[in-house]
Amino acid sequence: MDCLVIYKRPADYPNHFVVRRWIIKHGSQVPEFTGALFDSLDEARAFAGPGRVCFKRKKDDDPCIVETWV
Repeated sequence: MDCLVIYKRPADYPNHFVVRRWIIKHGSQVPEFTGALFDSLDEARAFAGPGRVCFKRKKDDDPCIVETWV
């Protein structure tokens, strides 16, 4: 299974929204690639594509995480 995590201005890309894909295997999470950069949240969401479900950030998530698409 994979998920796409949308970040708002993370430390490594402070001027962008970043979408990073994570692969979940046997209970562990592994990043698949660095990510795609976007100027807006709408662009980042469009990158997630159809057929995914959005989960809003949890209280204990890193503050730059906006949401996760599974």
